[in-house]
Amino acid sequence: MEIFQTSIQAGQKVHQKILVGELANGSPIYLPLMVVRGNRPGPVLWMCGAVHGNELNGLFAMRNVYLETRPEEINGSLIFTPILNPIAFVEQKRVCFLDLLNLDEQFPGKAEGSITERIAFQVFLEIQKTANAVISFHTEAPTQNSFVYTVCRPVPGAKPEIMQKSSQMALSFGLKINRQGDKYPKNQELPIVLAGEINSICIKHGIPAFTVEVGTGGRCETANVAVAQKGIYNIMLFLGLIEGQPEMPEEQIVIPHWKFLRNNRGGLIEMLVEPGDMVPKGKIYARVMNMWEVVEELKAEEDMYVISVRTNPAVSSGDRVAIGGFEWYSVK
Repeated sequence: MEIFQTSIQAGQKVHQKILVGELANGSPIYLPLMVVRGNRPGPVLWMCGAVHGNELNGLFAMRNVYLETRPEEINGSLIFTPILNPIAFVEQKRVCFLDLLNLDEQFPGKAEGSITERIAFQVFLEIQKTANAVISFHTEAPTQNSFVYTVCRPVPGAKPEIMQKSSQMALSFGLKINRQGDKYPKNQELPIVLAGEINSICIKHGIPAFTVEVGTGGRCETANVAVAQKGIYNIMLFLGLIEGQPEMPEEQIVIPHWKFLRNNRGGLIEMLVEPGDMVPKGKIYARVMNMWEVVEELKAEEDMYVISVRTNPAVSSGDRVAIGGFEWYSVK
């Protein structure tokens, strides 16, 4: 990409397409890139979206901030790569059909790997050279209903001050619900599915980073886009790109331990809870039924804070039906 080796100068606002590969028919594969470079020096905030091709709300929030921000208003720079997975984005699928790899498991990537590994390599190479802070925007799956929340996972071996800055950034985004401090196996290594995510790699390399889950995938949710957009401005305030006071909720909830909840029986599911509900141990939170009877009742194994719930009623054994938090505390 060589972002700052191009003609982007202080006080400029540009958008361009970055060539990252070619299809078999010779058609180019591009990443859209937008940069707002302020008149004055300051931090560089890099924002990524559509790491999975059907996660859309974050890219609308980034687009709005890019269109609204003027170089003379900021100290430092904003860099947006709103569609990191262009082939998956065209298909509106989670992963690219060319190699079926999850982009958020491939960082720091491979220069001579498959197309997904090459994109990860090119993007992270530039992030490592340029960024002082990173936000990765995601959504829940299209089958799920969720509010907007942040995720900041501990990264074994990372510098404590980088982890602390990442956690502070996540809370400063200004959301009520924040997942932090997920529990891992005793060997203190990240699970394979997290070891190659963009945030973990950034944090390992000394760049504070966190994730925002912006509602539900496969659609544009105007209200959730507005929440994410306000959060971006809060982070700009936190980092000193702009002047002013952030808009924060009266109370924030941190959830250090959570897990996916799954059904055993197949059929049609009826969810009896909504995101944000606190469910006591033993309460039924969902029922699975066939055409004539209930075949399974799902009960909370312990007190639970509901983060997301399934909206598609057709379930097979082992489907994700909810995300539940099993420890939480309040921050004011």
